[in-house]
Amino acid sequence: MTLARVLYLLLLAFPRLCPAEPVEPRTDTDFASLADSLQQLIDSTQICLQQNALQERVTKIEVSLASIESTVNRLVIENAQLKEAFSQESKLKDLARRLVALEDREQHQHEAEDGDDNDMTLKATRCTSPFKEVMGRCVYAMPRVTGKWMEMRQVCQRVGADLVVVNSADFLWALIQHLKGADLNTVDYWVGGFRENATSDYRWVDGTIMKTGTPFWGYGTDFDLREPYHKPRNMHICLWNRGLYFMYSCGVAHIASPICQE
Repeated sequence: MTLARVLYLLLLAFPRLCPAEPVEPRTDTDFASLADSLQQLIDSTQICLQQNALQERVTKIEVSLASIESTVNRLVIENAQLKEAFSQESKLKDLARRLVALEDREQHQHEAEDGDDNDMTLKATRCTSPFKEVMGRCVYAMPRVTGKWMEMRQVCQRVGADLVVVNSADFLWALIQHLKGADLNTVDYWVGGFRENATSDYRWVDGTIMKTGTPFWGYGTDFDLREPYHKPRNMHICLWNRGLYFMYSCGVAHIASPICQE
């Protein structure tokens, strides 16, 4: 077997990544050209290997870029949602401050028209405006603000207070007189009484257990029983306007106004 034939067989056996067909030598005189072809094939194979490796790296980079782009898009959406939530919270706080200021102006105007300036000055020294003193406690009734119990408790908390605790018969009487005297006795009011579930006791927001029966609770309109008679959905306590402002267990969907206490 001639040397040129041996080189030709090597060309056939060499792995080719790029298209190339070696020319079969006709005589031994083609040895030099066949050797050149073998070298060219080796060089082109190395180039193809480098190109394939480079293509794999490009593919990985493209996959990484797609993942980064997806993450960026998700972060942009989450950022927009956070901005919207912050905007809504800011609007709620601003509305609460405006409502407090409005209620304060109306109450001061009413007391001034009644010639109660001296009494108002005395109260202002003991309670932070717009809160008013009732038997040594600072309370603030907001008849223009209405909502469910939890929503109204949050309104009180935004002004540094909580729903009022009515744990004294004398205080309940004084509170009702305050509402009547300021012409605020036109709506139902939430107070700080609640129960956590349908079988638990009623408690005040300060953690103490509520007293039941006379003289706090009114009679139920459905079963002719004295409140509270524990309807499953009656979880919070209100002063019911139609019930002469006795305490009633009101449903979770009931709408009333808050009486806050510092």
